[in-house]
Amino acid sequence: MPPSRVTGVVLAAGAGRRLGEPKATATYKDERFVDRAVRTLRAGGVEPVLVVLGAAVTEVPEATVVPNPDWATGMASSLRVALDALEETQCEAILVTLADEVRLAREDVAAVLHTEGELVATRYENTWSHPVRIDRAHWRTLREQLKGDRGARPYLERHADELILVPATNPDGIRDLDRWVDAPGTSSS
Repeated sequence: MPPSRVTGVVLAAGAGRRLGEPKATATYKDERFVDRAVRTLRAGGVEPVLVVLGAAVTEVPEATVVPNPDWATGMASSLRVALDALEETQCEAILVTLADEVRLAREDVAAVLHTEGELVATRYENTWSHPVRIDRAHWRTLREQLKGDRGARPYLERHADELILVPATNPDGIRDLDRWVDAPGTSSS
């Protein structure tokens, strides 16, 4: 599938309760989490990029912002909002990441983008993580199964035999930044 038919999706709607501020507007190394995620997706070859916001809604350069009015119900509602926003487009797949994966490498984005398969994720140790690419053929069933704060994880676990895993080039990039104490030298806005 041509990379031009893949839309990047950044899920950034949460309040960041453990962090103490919404992750979309928090900063890491003088850059907002959300801007960093968009920049990394684009550097990895993914364009356009859609950002789902909720607890904090702000402009995001070089991305389309879609608000999630039900953001407090969890990640599943944000993924549903993204799928709904792309339903009538020519997009054939989404490449999803989270705003709080601030150390994500563009090489990992590019690897997932260019790997053949309908379901592709980054392999980290003995599990998988973002970025994840989900082809349109899975959207309807995925949308029906989205619940709570687990996003696509239950769906992908049920389709583990179809999930192609690409080794992470930057294992540190897979870790979410949930608390400032987990990232020495960071500052919040």
